Amino acid sequence: GLLGPVAAVELNALDIDLASFWSVDQTLSFNPKLQVTLRFTPDVEVYDPLLDEYVLRAEVTVTAGETVDIIQPSSGVEIEPIYHLAKNEFINNTRLQLTLAIQETLLQMRAYGIIPSLLGSSLGFNPNFAALQLTPELADPIKIFDTGDSPVTLAGFKDVRGNRILIGTKAEDSKIIENNSQSNGSTAEDRNQDGGSSDSGSSGGGSLGAWFMLAMALGLVRRYNRCHC
Repeated sequence: GLLGPVAAVELNALDIDLASFWSVDQTLSFNPKLQVTLRFTPDVEVYDPLLDEYVLRAEVTVTAGETVDIIQPSSGVEIEPIYHLAKNEFINNTRLQLTLAIQETLLQMRAYGIIPSLLGSSLGFNPNFAALQLTPELADPIKIFDTGDSPVTLAGFKDVRGNRILIGTKAEDSKIIENNSQSNGSTAEDRNQDGGSSDSGSSGGGSLGAWFMLAMALGLVRRYNRCHC
């Protein structure tokens, strides 16, 4: 009829077809490249490896994990860490690939026509049966399109100001100065910049966040006492 056969059955001992598969492979990677700016009050002498000497600096920016060598002033030094992701790298590598394969079907029985189609849609059975079907690939996937591995820098990250660290000439003089402290001698402008509260989620000298900041800062900054005679 005009709509095709009412019902028919096709039997194949072996059916071989050429098949193609399109795929999209995407790899996303993000390297934050966390950096820390250390602001010193007062200015301190910081070792510059390029000049191989100590240079008076108000601040220095390093990658997290690097060590900074300073000569501590006789009056002590206050260090304010500021964390930022200005040099982060984001890579979106998207590839469109084509794979060619041979589809081999063994002992296939296929029912087609109006009645098998109606029964298949209403009863939910597959009118195509096969004892074995294999689809081996002919070769490695063929790359059709590739966006490449060129990194881009993501914007929108805000700098995070950590608690200030006072390194005194004696161990008992060293302490953490939290941003929300009202008795640390900070100005109203400093408190407004800090937002009036601590982002660490806790307060008090015994907070885990404060001790973590102290441990990290002491591991990041090495000091040298110099005697002026």
